[in-house]
Amino acid sequence: MSLAFSPQRKPDEVSIGYLLRLARVNGYARIGSMVSSAEQNNIIKLQITPALNAKFGIPISQGDVFSTIINPMFNRNIQLNPKVCIQCLNEDGYLLTEVQNPFCHACSKHQSALTSQCTTCYESLAWDIPLIKGHCTSPRCGVQLKPSSENVRSLSETQVSDCLYAALVLEKEHIMALKPNAYASLPFYENMLEKGYRLLTDNAFFREWVQKTLQATSSLLPHNIRSVAIVQFLETLSCTWPAATLDIVIPATPADGIALPVTEQWLPFGKASRLLELRPEELQLLQHVNLVKHARKSRLHHNSQIDVAPIFQLLVGNDIQSGMVCLSTLTEVMVHNDVEMYDILIGFKEGRLQLGYGEGHNLRRAIWCEPASFIRFAKDVFSKRQYDAISLEKAVSLTGLPMELLHALRKMGKLRPPRVARAGSLALCQFEDVLQIRQQQKPMQLSLI
Repeated sequence: MSLAFSPQRKPDEVSIGYLLRLARVNGYARIGSMVSSAEQNNIIKLQITPALNAKFGIPISQGDVFSTIINPMFNRNIQLNPKVCIQCLNEDGYLLTEVQNPFCHACSKHQSALTSQCTTCYESLAWDIPLIKGHCTSPRCGVQLKPSSENVRSLSETQVSDCLYAALVLEKEHIMALKPNAYASLPFYENMLEKGYRLLTDNAFFREWVQKTLQATSSLLPHNIRSVAIVQFLETLSCTWPAATLDIVIPATPADGIALPVTEQWLPFGKASRLLELRPEELQLLQHVNLVKHARKSRLHHNSQIDVAPIFQLLVGNDIQSGMVCLSTLTEVMVHNDVEMYDILIGFKEGRLQLGYGEGHNLRRAIWCEPASFIRFAKDVFSKRQYDAISLEKAVSLTGLPMELLHALRKMGKLRPPRVARAGSLALCQFEDVLQIRQQQKPMQLSLI
């Protein structure tokens, strides 16, 4: 393409803004008359090839971004839709590179708020030639743009990132399944910024959102599952905000006793592992017996989103009987017999263990059982364990002996390292030696001679 005029590109001019200025001085009314939509999108995304450089004089760039802020919303910090400084357009006739930075909300030159929509027709702006003239880009409007806000909040890029994330959380129904987009698409930027800022700074509004989020979940779930989206949101924030200092109050079961049924509860694989006290390989096994579901019905991996609702659907409705105690009070029995949460869930599903289920902070505190029957179950689980070698830390749990005593037994040859040398062998011991030590009723019966 041969253009009559090729104005010099300003050093701090955004590429798409230069393209609009180039089209304007060459007499085009709309950008689509000069470039294809594919070419325009590549320039917006900073995917500027040698061909585009030769055609429009825009410097070649591949993989550049406008900010190094790490955020959960998008992978590349390039904003696709425009927000502009009206003073820059009126006074200088061009746009700074910062307007495509998703975390830049005010012009560094004029300290005025960047505008992403027309205050007359309320439509979002587009990258088109009227924009470089300071006019609304809607064909039905076209008026001179005015700032959407006279007030500019003093926010760092990191704080802006938090505000935009908070606004996105308000819009999404299932934030645990939120995945980052490739680029930042942020129409009505000012509105998003204000909504997010309000959630993070208005305590009453934050509490209202918390209660609304919790009320959308079943009160039959443990508290850490009900509040997981809220905790995830707060943990993702990079800055300290007033809302982050508030306590999360979990509402109890409704007074009428009618709770929402347990429906799908999608969690990231790692988050589910931590909250449910289940190792990754145990979650894999639970998938085989339909106590954990994967949307793609394929093998689970660290990026999987899994539905843990079947676990609670199995437990709900089993009343706590007289004589039962909370599972958390039997932690020592579990540790001493190498019983995991997986064993308990499978034992209950197979009818080998009777459980009750009630309200609790986590799964361990929500499960109840009769102590004597649980001890029998735990001993049965341990009797079927078959290991070649285990860690010394696990040996401490299984024997009840201090590490110092185990080291003394090792020196006497009573707690041998694995038969086959391997990496970390010094921290391992033979399981059969641990079984022999367990047979001693008390540590005092062990001979250290």
